[in-house]
Amino acid sequence: MNVSNWPLTFLTLSILVSNILAVIVTSLVVILVVTKVIGMLWDKYKRKRRASFMSLAVEFLRTGNAEGKLPLKNLGWADAVILKAILLELSEEASGIQQPRATELYEFSGIADKEIRTLRRSWFWWLRAASAHDLGQMRVKRAKSNLIQALSDKNIEVRLEATWAIGHMGFVDTLPLVMESMSHFFKIAALRMDAFIFEMGAPALPLLLDLCKHPEWEIQLLAIHLVGEFKDPGTLKVLLPLLGSQDLEIRIAACKAIGSIGDPKGLSGVIPCMEDSAWQIRAQAAKQFGRNGFTPAIPGLLKCMEDLAWWVRLNAGEALSQMGKRGKIALKRALKSPDRFARDMASQWLDELEATP
Repeated sequence: MNVSNWPLTFLTLSILVSNILAVIVTSLVVILVVTKVIGMLWDKYKRKRRASFMSLAVEFLRTGNAEGKLPLKNLGWADAVILKAILLELSEEASGIQQPRATELYEFSGIADKEIRTLRRSWFWWLRAASAHDLGQMRVKRAKSNLIQALSDKNIEVRLEATWAIGHMGFVDTLPLVMESMSHFFKIAALRMDAFIFEMGAPALPLLLDLCKHPEWEIQLLAIHLVGEFKDPGTLKVLLPLLGSQDLEIRIAACKAIGSIGDPKGLSGVIPCMEDSAWQIRAQAAKQFGRNGFTPAIPGLLKCMEDLAWWVRLNAGEALSQMGKRGKIALKRALKSPDRFARDMASQWLDELEATP
């Protein structure tokens, strides 16, 4: 390229770039206008169809008249989306005979089949997760095998939604499979599986107690946590022996579960834990005694105030501060301890009590 022609070349390139930018801007404007128009048309269509579908759905839920549901068979994509939203909304308020009728309509319309296909085949995890949730909410029991397969999904959200759906429909026999699926995600599972277990209710408890003895550590740990959430004193016969486990995490989980139950017999069984070789157990035991205001533990807590581990001393002092008048008297006794750390911790918690209105 001749150097003397560079101004002309620059001008040509500038015009070319300007034209390209103009085409891009024009395209974007056209896209925005088309999107806006489509959105307006969709809203208008949705309002009209929603009113019609809502009337038909409510009438069927009220009467169960088979003829009333015929117009809702094999709907197109847009109408199916509208009807699905209506049924999900109605299912949240449905009770008694209306609940199975809502499920029947969900099945009859073909929406359930579409959701099962999405759960099995979609490449997008958020669509699979949404389908699992919707199938559970609508109580589509024939989707059980597909939901069980979803417990092996690569995405944790899909697994969690499938777990919720299974629990919502009360498939207690799937509990071991669910536990195995979620055990490797303990922190997430512990937060989300509480809802799953309570959906199943008391029938899940015997299976959970069996899983407390499971050979796989992760499953056993999660089962212990969930058993504690039931707060059933009858489970102590399984939980108390676990305080003697060789595994530190199992002992901690059992201690927490017994503290969650709060039964005096169970808490009495935790008292020896204040002399456990692991400071984590001693600290956890002290915490559970304070949580429950368990005054029979006061002598052991005073001893823990002299523990070499700071966390043990802190939890022991806090526990005593939560035990009312008797705990305050014990803290004042600790002020006379020959152990400097015990005196410092007692002083700290007495100051906390004085500062509390």
